[in-house]
Amino acid sequence: MNGKFMVSFVIESLFTNLPLDESINLAVDYIIKENSTIKLTTTELKQLFKIATSETHFLFNGEYYDQTDGVTSCTCSC
Repeated sequence: MNGKFMVSFVIESLFTNLPLDESINLAVDYIIKENSTIKLTTTELKQLFKIATSETHFLFNGEYYDQTDGVTSCTCSC
């Protein structure tokens, strides 16, 4: 398919029990190691991951919730 790929966004309870700090550290270490042109510091990248994973909300049975432990998950069928 010449550089093209298909992605599915139908998600139910994705990785709700991953330890957040460990997951972020692994991701940041990999990104910094594999991408020498990144212009963010390790601290900045970690902060962006924390915002994206722990400062989001989700809707379940008509009620909004905050994820309090682990990585935020999507509980929707998009």
